[in-house]
Amino acid sequence: MQATLLLLGAMDEAHANQLQSEPSTKAIMDSLYRQYANRSEATLYRLLSDVINQKKKSEHNINQHIGQLEEMWPALKGIGEDISGTYST
Repeated sequence: MQATLLLLGAMDEAHANQLQSEPSTKAIMDSLYRQYANRSEATLYRLLSDVINQKKKSEHNINQHIGQLEEMWPALKGIGEDISGTYST
């Protein structure tokens, strides 16, 4: 409870009012992460790294592997940068 009060107290009033209904400090942090994390250059690097370093699992066929890669692209597009042609061959 103290961590939640400390966290909310460090925010401006608008953010605190928006997040005070969250049930826990973790829920507040998760909400902040969802709201702000996908905007950073570090997130772009991490997502690109995940896509580039993705390896096919031995128990998956190629269609499953491609499906996993396709699931990663919306997260990259969500950052606001179109990288669709950046890595085409």
